[in-house]
Amino acid sequence: MRDERIAGTETLLGKVMEGGKIVGTIPTLAQSRAGLAKELGHLSDLTKAIRNPVLYPVEFSPALVRLREETERKLIKL
Repeated sequence: MRDERIAGTETLLGKVMEGGKIVGTIPTLAQSRAGLAKELGHLSDLTKAIRNPVLYPVEFSPALVRLREETERKLIKL
């Protein structure tokens, strides 16, 4: 969720354009590659395997779970 803050995590989405203009700094290709290599380095080789990879555990945030539940309740009422 855009405004949700969870300890030990980082925001994945950020503003890059506003009013048709670039805001902030955009990483170079080399910086993007280095960032990807760093993040992939956190994954085990078993998770990165092409054949039969071990699934990476993913959890839904409490706010996302609540939103899903609210949406399901609204849809059931239709």
